Amino acid sequence: MLFAALFHDIGKLCPDVIGIKETEQTIDGMKAPLHQTYHGHEDVSAKVVKSIMQKLKMSTDEIDYVVKLVEQHMHPHMGKQYWTDRNIRKYINQFGEMWVDIFNHAIADAKSKGDTPEVQKDIAEKNDIIHRFKNMPPPPPKPVLDGRSLINMFPDLDPKSGFITDIHKRLMSMQFDNPQLTTE
Repeated sequence: MLFAALFHDIGKLCPDVIGIKETEQTIDGMKAPLHQTYHGHEDVSAKVVKSIMQKLKMSTDEIDYVVKLVEQHMHPHMGKQYWTDRNIRKYINQFGEMWVDIFNHAIADAKSKGDTPEVQKDIAEKNDIIHRFKNMPPPPPKPVLDGRSLINMFPDLDPKSGFITDIHKRLMSMQFDNPQLTTE
């Protein structure tokens, strides 16, 4: 995690990611000045930290972890409106337990910007997401056999009879109790 903290923004030094953006904000009735943007810096940062860690002969697991953390460190900053239940579940499915580390890294990153009301609101939103989803039950497993497969297996049964639905529910229950259950 230390390597991610040290190098997550090093890509901002790359001239290819530096841009200029006008703000929509006004300060004392005057348009706020231009500010720099660094779109894509997380990808450059990930390449740099990977190279450094490889040269230091760190383990592949450590390198993969830090590279993912650096690559993903901007995602939690996408705003509360992005983090719907559906999107956070997809994120958890994609990154497993690591999603909490990614959000905690984003919180630490936000804290480095000072103690303004905006920063406090940002941190509170990220903490709220962590607390809401950290102890969430695992998502249901992907069905071994979906409804369409069952209908194809039993072509003489009327799908509207409820029998296919009953079989599907029982299979899902069995699969939930035994996640290793596969079609093989």
